[in-house]
Amino acid sequence: SEGVSCNRINTLFCDGNDIWVGTQMDGVNILVPDVVHPRVWKYNYSAEGTDNRGPNAVNGIAEDRDGNIWLATADGGVNRMTPDGKYFENFMFEHTNEESISNNAVSGILIDSHNHLWAYTWGVGINELDLNVDGNRTFLRHEREDRTGLESDFLGSAAEDRLNDGIWFGSTRGLHFYDRRTRRFVRILFSGTDNDFKEVRAMMVDDRDRLWWGTSAGVFVLNLSSFDKENGKIEYKYMRYKLTEPGSHQIEKINCVMQDSKGRIWLGSEGNGLYMLKDEDGEGFE
Repeated sequence: SEGVSCNRINTLFCDGNDIWVGTQMDGVNILVPDVVHPRVWKYNYSAEGTDNRGPNAVNGIAEDRDGNIWLATADGGVNRMTPDGKYFENFMFEHTNEESISNNAVSGILIDSHNHLWAYTWGVGINELDLNVDGNRTFLRHEREDRTGLESDFLGSAAEDRLNDGIWFGSTRGLHFYDRRTRRFVRILFSGTDNDFKEVRAMMVDDRDRLWWGTSAGVFVLNLSSFDKENGKIEYKYMRYKLTEPGSHQIEKINCVMQDSKGRIWLGSEGNGLYMLKDEDGEGFE
């Protein structure tokens, strides 16, 4: 069978039986399994009339309520593809337009339960786009200088928290919660670390209302039901060292985390392979 166009894979997204593959050097591929062999469709996702025509790194993929697929790219902003694959729309930074996306280096993308798109960047904060408004191209920017509580413009992960009605963001200066009600950010400070991180790639809320956050200095597991938004306090567990050998004092680096249909938690590390959680309390891994 035909392979993907690039062996460096940044992100995966499942749309029914189709698997969207975001690559580092050659855009997005769609793997379409069938009885005989998988087919791979390769897309040039750049919009007509833009300068963004070459291969690009895709860092995030999401789908909105209308079935449009959104792509977050490393230096080409955000792209939207219609369900039939026939139309691409490009959203890039414009120097003279304060309502454009703030930066073309988009680390990832999240579409929440309110049908709002959150495109978080590596260097110029977070961009919010209301997808309930047809044809909307007006981004609301959330940046460090806005004094809304966001303390870093370098973001690498995000997850929606329906229990507390907000969005969690992982930044180089730690973990931030965006409260939809107050439209402000709360920074969570953890003991046992300087709260500064080189990489903050992994984030997921599991079926027990726990937030898993993987960083370049270990993994945090937060009890969302204990969150005190007013004071920025929350119960958490911090696992800094290799998950199967904490006595080694080898710093753990977690790049991805997911929960499967059986409720099992899987964590992908940088150098220590793949982990599976053995018990529900987050104590044992294999």
